Amino acid sequence: MAANILLSECIFSIVYLQMIIEDRLNVVKSERNVEKIEEKINCGQVEELLIQGERELALARAMLQWRPWEPLIEEAPQNQWKWPPS
Repeated sequence: MAANILLSECIFSIVYLQMIIEDRLNVVKSERNVEKIEEKINCGQVEELLIQGERELALARAMLQWRPWEPLIEEAPQNQWKWPPS
């Protein structure tokens, strides 16, 4: 059950990330003024957007190695998926 939840979260995350990337790419393609790009994306300066993009790429690559959507190698400890922790 936990693996199914994790898989759906991974798929949602990938779809959401793709939407963000496509939206930001469209802004960059349609606008040459850096200040207007920053204003339209509204997530910091262009340099910060580049850092965010690099970190998202690093995370995506790590997720491919970690394969969090696959079943666990061993059973998770009791209450592992419970929040807040006891």
